[in-house]
Amino acid sequence: MDVERLGRAAYILRCICTAETRIAWQTRGMSRRYLWAALLWGFGALAQGGTSLEIRCLFQGASLEAAPILLNGIQVGTCPQVTLPMPSGKSKISIRASQNDGTFLQYERSFQGPIPSPLEATLERFDPRVTLSLNTKAPGLYDSAIAPDNRWLAVGGSDGLLRLWDLGAAREVRVFKGHTKYIRSVAYSPDGKWIASGSGDATVRLWDAVSGKELKNFKLAKSVWAVTFDTSGKHLLVIQLGGEAMLLDVASGKPLKRWQTSSFLFSTAFSPSGRTLVVGRSNGGVEFWDLANTRLVNQLQLGGGPVYAMAFSPDSRFLAAGRDSGEVMIYDLLTPGGAQLVATLTGHTDAVSSLAYSPDGRWLASGSADRTVRLWELAPGEAPRLNRVWVGHTATLNSVYFRKNLLYTTSNSGNILIWALPQ
Repeated sequence: MDVERLGRAAYILRCICTAETRIAWQTRGMSRRYLWAALLWGFGALAQGGTSLEIRCLFQGASLEAAPILLNGIQVGTCPQVTLPMPSGKSKISIRASQNDGTFLQYERSFQGPIPSPLEATLERFDPRVTLSLNTKAPGLYDSAIAPDNRWLAVGGSDGLLRLWDLGAAREVRVFKGHTKYIRSVAYSPDGKWIASGSGDATVRLWDAVSGKELKNFKLAKSVWAVTFDTSGKHLLVIQLGGEAMLLDVASGKPLKRWQTSSFLFSTAFSPSGRTLVVGRSNGGVEFWDLANTRLVNQLQLGGGPVYAMAFSPDSRFLAAGRDSGEVMIYDLLTPGGAQLVATLTGHTDAVSSLAYSPDGRWLASGSADRTVRLWELAPGEAPRLNRVWVGHTATLNSVYFRKNLLYTTSNSGNILIWALPQ
């Protein structure tokens, strides 16, 4: 069985299906350390060294003749074609190889009708090894923010409670009460003294990050979609459901600016410099707003379907956008002539609901409604490469963000999972 190394995480196998549905796994340039010394086919294959390999070809209807498996042109076994109670006309192939380090390589796809011929399958590295798991006891988490000193984590729940966690002690230390509906957005001030929370109850509340005391309650007309501090910490940028934006003076609570973005608002992101707001629309469009003069300066059309999530690279050159199709599209914003699509990342099987770049620009993390987190390795002048797929969440991912050598992820289940970045 062959695998072609793609970066550090993906391996490729080419399946050629004949008219008689026979399947041959062609070998191309496989590293010898991935050759299995002994194979015992059936529902699985065991190899020396503690690594196991399993291949299943699943079909609806009558089982077919077992297809031969070729390794370097020599038949080493057969792929059992198994009858399962699948929807009529569908077929499925599943390949999984366990690794000694606790990770596993896997490919699994369903097809309407027969398995296509030829089929090019990519084995991806899945990693279930969680560094730390925190159970917030919230029915669901919509957003979270980590303090500038990396010690405190504030999480906003669907129950309207803002919870503060001490990451060093891995325990909840305080609960801020006041909101009467879900908390949609959370932000720390640049100096770490304040926490702002925006809610479905149409308020933005300002909290003392140490005592938990509510300092201010900004009452608005509509539910709050996003809230963030500017780089000075003196102003709050607030986006309301329906696309109305405003800049609030923290000291007085008065709006300094108001303007209307897209009424098709579906997601937002702010550039690291604080100069640009991007708005993702439900119709697949993206708007770029200059915050200095509240002017619309550019637009992109990604295609049909909502733009679920966006993130700027640390240097503000690239914008990653997550779509309902499971794709992540990366645009170079400094290309002469306008923004240019430079990469489309695939692999998620449901909408991409959260995105984040690491501060050093080496990594891009994508969280999805498929309950997985994909870690993409970035290098100048090279295409992004999948490093691994983290698994462990049991609900849609709502936020992903980097701090030091860790990635923090939250989901609708109320859990926070923390992962160690590869060295």
